[in-house]
Amino acid sequence: MASVRNSDASGEIGRIEAAVPQPATATPLPGPRKLPLAAVELTGRRLTIHRAAMALLGVACAAAIITHFLPQHRVVGGVNLIGTLCLAPDCAPEPASYTLDGPTCTGFDHSGILPPLVLLGILLLAVRSFARPSLAAGMATAAITCAGWIVAFDAIFNLDHMFDTVTTLWPETVFAVSFIGIFFHGAANLVLQLVLYVGQRRKDVSPRPALARRAPR
Repeated sequence: MASVRNSDASGEIGRIEAAVPQPATATPLPGPRKLPLAAVELTGRRLTIHRAAMALLGVACAAAIITHFLPQHRVVGGVNLIGTLCLAPDCAPEPASYTLDGPTCTGFDHSGILPPLVLLGILLLAVRSFARPSLAAGMATAAITCAGWIVAFDAIFNLDHMFDTVTTLWPETVFAVSFIGIFFHGAANLVLQLVLYVGQRRKDVSPRPALARRAPR
């Protein structure tokens, strides 16, 4: 009889312990996983900066393409060897053939169709990266901008009017500013894309929770 009563008491104690909630135990959670940069999507301020940079590149390319086909300078004199080589402020004699209605030259006259084709390709890349931002598109746009600029510059650089007296017209000024700006934009954009996407990934990673508690039974 004593053993039966002890067995019943043990069973009752076991049922009571099972009914009492067990203390929560702390279990550390693994840290958050970082997404690869290629899978990061820009949002908020970083997306705005990215699109502003691509819009600026597109405007510069469009301005350079248009002014490439406009009259950029006017030849107002013949050979001016002394005035070209002399660096003194008052050493630029006007040749006898000086005229205000001399022939004008466009960028196409000197460098052909290659520069605007290169700039058009860069423009299309900027539009694509503006509409569908990604690290691959941004980096490709920046790298191709720098490489394409070198190709276009090789076609544009010439000495056709080295010894002529010319006057610069406004399209040449716009073209020069836009074209030079495109190169510096491409170089800066290489760094900008990495900064934007690394910063976005850090923002997307949530803080590491210290502990997770097991639910009571």
